[in-house]
Order: sequence, then C-alpha cells, then structure tokens
Amino acid sequence: MRRLCLLVLAFALAASPALAHSKKASKKIFKLDSVVMYQPASVVADRVGDPEALKDYEHRLEHDLRDSLAAAPREKGFSAAMVVAVRPGLGAHVWLVSKAPIPAGLAGQLTAAAQAEPPVDVQGGPIAFAVVFDGFGGGGPKVVDKKHPIPIPDAWTQAAPENADAGAGGLGVAR
Repeated sequence: MRRLCLLVLAFALAASPALAHSKKASKKIFKLDSVVMYQPASVVADRVGDPEALKDYEHRLEHDLRDSLAAAPREKGFSAAMVVAVRPGLGAHVWLVSKAPIPAGLAGQLTAAAQAEPPVDVQGGPIAFAVVFDGFGGGGPKVVDKKHPIPIPDAWTQAAPENADAGAGGLGVAR
C-alpha cells in the first residue's frame, strides 16, 4: 500500500509541470477580458430572475469559446466580443465583433458554438450582453475602449446607420 501511495505521489509530482504548462497554454488560447451588460442591472435582474442562471449561461458561453479556439488551428491573436441577445421564450442570437480580421472558418465555429448553447430564460423583454475576450493571446485593436464602451455588431449599425458611432443610444438598447 505504501508503495502504491509513493508511486501515485511520484506520478503527481512528475505530471504537475505538464499540467501547469497545459493551463498556461489554455490561458493563451482564450482569455476573458470582461462581460458587458447592455442594460442596467435592475432591468436584467427583473428579466432573468435568477442571477445564477445568467452566470451559468455566461460561463457555458466562455467554455464554448475556449473549446472552439482550442480545437482550431492556431491563428494570429485577436481581441473580440461575442454579443448575445436573448428574447423571451428561450430565443437567442449571437454576433461576433472584432476590429481585427478573424478567418471566416474560425469566426463561423465560434458563432456556431455560442448559438448552439441553450440560453437563459428571460421574461418581460430581451437582455443583451457581450463576452469580451482575447483569442490566441490577443492582439490588434481592442473591441471596447473609452469611445466605444460596448461592442456593437455591424448588423446593428447597418440596421440603424445614423447611430453607427453613437454607442448604444438610439438602438433600443439601454446602457
């Protein structure tokens, strides 16, 4: 029994540098920058009800993005945001926003993974948020900055071109 314990301990010690390296590599593949809510906390709380359910949904999205990046061939680093709008009745739509070019295949994989995740249940109106992250170590222009505190998908600005540089104002999304 003592030999077995020593063998297990020796294996664990020998494997720990590999595990540490694996965790470092994982961090370089996907790094969460922030989660940006498009509505005031009180509105989100009224519409979601259970804050743990929203937190769980956000975490599942983060895992989907991380897993998609880990499965993809290594690309040039980028900063991006997965913008998510959830409607009552479990309907959701996602948009990938980046100021840096992301290969179409990778962008499609990231979007498909996020779109496939069952959304949180909302009532009384939609909610919107963005998971802001760096892929493959980040790089290029950031998606959010002082002038643009929330990422706006191109589809939204094309739908309301007069608001293209106005942040969320006028797009039906409360800050």
